[in-house]
Amino acid sequence: MTFECELFYKLPPEDVYSRFFRGLKSLPVSEAEHLCNVDYMQEMAFVVTTGEREKEKRIGSSFYVVNPSTNMADVGYMILHEWQGMGLGTILQQRMAEYAKSKGIKGFTADILAENTAMVKLAKKCGKATTKLSQGVYEVEILFC
Repeated sequence: MTFECELFYKLPPEDVYSRFFRGLKSLPVSEAEHLCNVDYMQEMAFVVTTGEREKEKRIGSSFYVVNPSTNMADVGYMILHEWQGMGLGTILQQRMAEYAKSKGIKGFTADILAENTAMVKLAKKCGKATTKLSQGVYEVEILFC
């Protein structure tokens, strides 16, 4: 099992809902395959670990998928609950944006639940962000400067 899948099973139900917009007790095979395998061109993932190399613990990850028609990448993050609020999302986002820019990607998109104020704030740190609220979900577009 790779890092994205491992993290999923360590998240509390409210964090799973915040990430996937529905309550999941397990990942459907198609979603697990999608999260656990990246092609490094149209998809990319980063992970945050703690501990020694042979005994490291995965505590966070970020993932994007490029929409070829817009050249924008849809992003998602998972950070273990006890590690949230420590700047890991910012670090993941910065690294992911650097990488995406190096691949010629225009920016990021994301759908964020309105009550997930920390993610809305994180999105606005990345570049020129526009948000549109619709039925309790922010549609966010972030253009790289």
